[in-house]
Amino acid sequence: MFLLVILIYGLPATANEYLLGVGDVLAISVWGHNELTTEVAVRPDGYLTFPLVGDIWAVDKTARALSKEIQSQLAEYIVNPQVTVIISHFRTLQVQVLGEVRSTGYYNLKSGSRLMDVLALAGGPTKSADLDKVSITRYNMNSQGIELTSVLHIDVNQFIQGGDLKSNPIIQSGDMIFIPTTGRATIFGEVRQPTSYDLGSGLGILDLLALAGGALDSADLARVVVTSQGEDKPNERIVNVQSIMSGGSKDVRIDPNDVVFVPKKQQVMLFGAVKSPGIYVLDKETSLIDLLARSGGLLPSGNSSSISITRNVDGEQDISIVNASPGLSGQKGGDNPLLVADDLIFVPEGEQNALVLGEVRSPGAYAVKEHTTVLDLLAQAGGTHERAGENITLTRNGESKEINLYTLERQGLNNEKVMPGDVIYVAEVRRQVLVLGEVRNPGYFQFRVGDRILDAIASAGGLTSDAQEDQVSLTRHTQEKVNISIHDFGRLMTERSLPDNVLLHPQDVIIVPKANRNVLVFGEVARSGVYTLPPDGRILDILALAGGVQQTSGIQTIVLTRQDGEDERVWHVDYQDLMDNQNEHNLAVDGGDVIYVPASKKQILVLGQVKNPGAYNLPPGGRVMDALALAGGPLERAALENVGIYRDGSVEDSESVIMGKDKVLFTGDVKENPQLEGGDIIYIPETKKPDWLKIFSFVGAIKSFKDAVKSILTF
Repeated sequence: MFLLVILIYGLPATANEYLLGVGDVLAISVWGHNELTTEVAVRPDGYLTFPLVGDIWAVDKTARALSKEIQSQLAEYIVNPQVTVIISHFRTLQVQVLGEVRSTGYYNLKSGSRLMDVLALAGGPTKSADLDKVSITRYNMNSQGIELTSVLHIDVNQFIQGGDLKSNPIIQSGDMIFIPTTGRATIFGEVRQPTSYDLGSGLGILDLLALAGGALDSADLARVVVTSQGEDKPNERIVNVQSIMSGGSKDVRIDPNDVVFVPKKQQVMLFGAVKSPGIYVLDKETSLIDLLARSGGLLPSGNSSSISITRNVDGEQDISIVNASPGLSGQKGGDNPLLVADDLIFVPEGEQNALVLGEVRSPGAYAVKEHTTVLDLLAQAGGTHERAGENITLTRNGESKEINLYTLERQGLNNEKVMPGDVIYVAEVRRQVLVLGEVRNPGYFQFRVGDRILDAIASAGGLTSDAQEDQVSLTRHTQEKVNISIHDFGRLMTERSLPDNVLLHPQDVIIVPKANRNVLVFGEVARSGVYTLPPDGRILDILALAGGVQQTSGIQTIVLTRQDGEDERVWHVDYQDLMDNQNEHNLAVDGGDVIYVPASKKQILVLGQVKNPGAYNLPPGGRVMDALALAGGPLERAALENVGIYRDGSVEDSESVIMGKDKVLFTGDVKENPQLEGGDIIYIPETKKPDWLKIFSFVGAIKSFKDAVKSILTF
């Protein structure tokens, strides 16, 4: 896949810059806003749809111009948006190549291809090709729906020799490219074998038609176009081959390099209550009454006062109801419009029928009984499409009135009785809502009249587990401004009658943000960090995720902080109360909360005859024996029978505890192992008993000294 990247800035616009068309697929991104990145195709109506912007015309614009236009409209919602447009898939074209090339036929091309690309695909021109007189025949439809042709005459050598881009034009889908020879003529269109033929001498248009295998049944032989090369410009003339074949006119001589185009018949379709329904070829300025006369007239049950004509006008369907009754009965007045190609003319049954047209599943004429209502008639037509507009039009005796479709279908209001000859028309409306964010299937969704915000969320598959359901935003464009409202989806689900469950409007944008489910835990825990909040998570659940509190921290209080709008709320939870009564003190935690486990200020000082004198954190419920253990235990000379505890820095409040008098180990008497408090000073004095180990060591040393002296003297 080849990608053509069109930058917003940096390249000058040129006349040959690629123009977008129907079928091009564009990748559009906004720098810094990945949620707006989308890939979208240019629709058959020439528009594309982009988030926040809505429908925007894309045909015949450069990608750079389109990006600037989107950027300009996004500026209402985003500060200094930077938009990039990438053509990810080019539309394909089909052209016909005839004449002096090695392989004539139909070829598929990517959009933006030029004449030389087509010639290359066709194997290149033959030696007898006249590249000075290459012709491109192009088909167009005018505003009346009539197919017209235009012919471009190209001197390809000017591009080959001088690089003139005008002589290497961009090709359009449906083009017929003909490379002539000096002694040949080309015929194409509604013939069996369209190609170039050697003229020989004195060849006429009937001869050329015979060489092409004859005309197809769909050929309009009364309007054959013959294009000849003049000195300054090509000359076109219309030839009535039908008249020549019948002997009413003389044959027309074909000159070298002439191009003959046999067009398709201009046809209309007539159906309904007529004697000969079918397809009819239009003559010049054929009127409705002319066509009805050619069909043999109306059946006795036909209603000539409510004939419908469906016509394609600028790509949209237009339906008109005409009254041909006065003209058919020889009276003044009434309607007798001229017909155009591809018109659909429907003659309804007589006074016992009503006509249902537009966005229904089975449009047509339906029988009207005594108590038939509008809803009955819509039901007979299969019901309305999702594209149906908010109002339907009821036409009776030339007068029209609108009926609200929502109140009609859901509440039965204005469900009028239908009369024979009535015409009900259901107009089409592009009704879409864009759902983005934390839903299972984000994107555009069609909705019916009367659908609400809950219906749009349901169409998108519902919310994901990460959705912040109380902050669902609805953006709506009005003529004056853009309105943004916030809705609590959870409340809407439990109370569907809430006014917040608003009706949807076309081009509404619903955004479901992602919820913050992170909780920060730090302080005296095993693993400080950010943790994902489990469903219905509480303080002890989060502490467990963090590995629990430090065993030596001696914590007393846990601090829970929560940001509530612009305010901050703080809870101080007593750790002992939390452990003793979880139902009351184990508070629920929200996403974004911060849990802090501070270090306890309960410290004790252990001094004297211990292995590691110093300050230690007092564990909950700690006693004297716990303090000795924290300090590494007593030394051999510790006077455990006279341990001193000093509280609040006051010696008067101290007490002595006998811990080891006449005992090898402490047996656990409560009176001899009192509970400590933060700030206590524990002093273990040195015993006053003789240190017999030192004494015996000293005596042994003296004896060794005497023995040594005696040995020397004896020697």
